[in-house]
Amino acid sequence: MNGTEGAWRVRKVEQGEGAQLRTLLNQHLLELSAYAEIDQAYPYFPLYFTEADRSAWFVEVDQAVAGFALVNRHAVSGLSTDRALAEFYILPHARRRGIGRAFANSLIGASGLQWELSVLKANVLALDFWRRVCRPYRHLHVIETEEQSIFRFRAVKRR
Repeated sequence: MNGTEGAWRVRKVEQGEGAQLRTLLNQHLLELSAYAEIDQAYPYFPLYFTEADRSAWFVEVDQAVAGFALVNRHAVSGLSTDRALAEFYILPHARRRGIGRAFANSLIGASGLQWELSVLKANVLALDFWRRVCRPYRHLHVIETEEQSIFRFRAVKRR
């Protein structure tokens, strides 16, 4: 696919790529720790390779991994959802090139599923990014907590 800087594609993370994914997850968690106390152990990590309702995805640009996403069905809000974006990370050198938005929209698609994701309020750049990504989707509802903004929406874009 094109439309961003360089050819890009989304693909599922394979079992043998767990170490590479874990390295990227560690980078992501380290960045998040600037905004809140984060559990670096991430106890759910192995489940992305064993549970059917969890999946891990890479985005590649020019055949090199530029980020990842972890998707499951466990909503932070406690409300029912079809998919939850648990973690989303674009490597610093790949940011501000349209890759993150293209990756997010590729994962979310237009399936009509109920999605949820949460963003730390202190992470202002991420919050702005997700507001822009989620705005076109139907039935967008944002739940505000003390530390997070929780975005809930139907994966159908408005006309």
